[in-house]
Amino acid sequence: METQKNLNMLTKREDKTDKAITRIFSLGGIEEVDKNTYCIEHDDEMIIIDCGMKFANDELLGIDGIVPSYEYLSKNSKKLKAIFISHGHEDHIGGIPYLLLAVDCPVIYATLIASELIKKKLNDFKNLKKMPEIITYYDDTEIKTKHFHVSFCRVSHSIPDSFAVFVQTPNGGILHTGDYRVDFCLEGEQIDLHKLAKIGEQGVGVLMSETTNSEISGFSSSETEIYQEIDNILPNASGRVFFTIFASNLSRINRMIALAINHGRKICLLGRAIENNVEIARKIGYLELKDSDFIAAKSLVTLQDNAIMIICTGSQGEEMAALNVIASNRHA
Repeated sequence: METQKNLNMLTKREDKTDKAITRIFSLGGIEEVDKNTYCIEHDDEMIIIDCGMKFANDELLGIDGIVPSYEYLSKNSKKLKAIFISHGHEDHIGGIPYLLLAVDCPVIYATLIASELIKKKLNDFKNLKKMPEIITYYDDTEIKTKHFHVSFCRVSHSIPDSFAVFVQTPNGGILHTGDYRVDFCLEGEQIDLHKLAKIGEQGVGVLMSETTNSEISGFSSSETEIYQEIDNILPNASGRVFFTIFASNLSRINRMIALAINHGRKICLLGRAIENNVEIARKIGYLELKDSDFIAAKSLVTLQDNAIMIICTGSQGEEMAALNVIASNRHA
């Protein structure tokens, strides 16, 4: 969720040598968790950072999700040079197919896992006439256009390969942090504070800071405390254990699978999105798991209940997610 109240602003260079303004605006994501879509425009060029969708709720009957209006982008599509994706969560990539219906975008830059998730999403979307080039970026990647110089800084988040995006413009630097969490107790990729400091030395005129609940003072507990508690609960759980989560929350999925395996439980994945995401993560090496670690839903009756962990979608109460289908006795 973007914490800045108003992102519609103009920045000008102090020496006034460049008369063009740099415009920063949001199509979604301001004071909300979803629809993250941010645009930076300078003269005849424009780039987009993230392109998400909003998840439907019980009040939105007959609606699967909501995307922002792309009317302005459609009218100025010739300016669009690229889309940059900070990470692969649905509220940051879910709107891409619908944006591509409105505008022609030549290239999407994304992290490795986000690239694979986007490719899968676009291949499943039947209405696209033209596919953009999808290029994977890394820690040291730099992209230059006429007016923009874009580089990246790794941050820690609940999905691997999450990055802040640093955009240098003729009027100054713009740092979009992407979703991040400073938690050095977690294993794996950590936020690169050294590189962030170097970016600060280069000059940041606008900081777009995006971390959920950042407006609340104090510190949040480390996720390791939660996993330790679950680790203590599992040996005493006499039945099946259900764990519900965002389908793209691969870091947490990985940790829950590890806990299940340590306690001798097979994993059953329920929900098309979570099955697809785990398959992609295994393919590119983010999840190193054996087929024997999993069990299909139709085979659950062959195991004792205390030998099973079910990981499913539906943590936000989505009507069509697996957890709601199970709870309403509609799961076949």
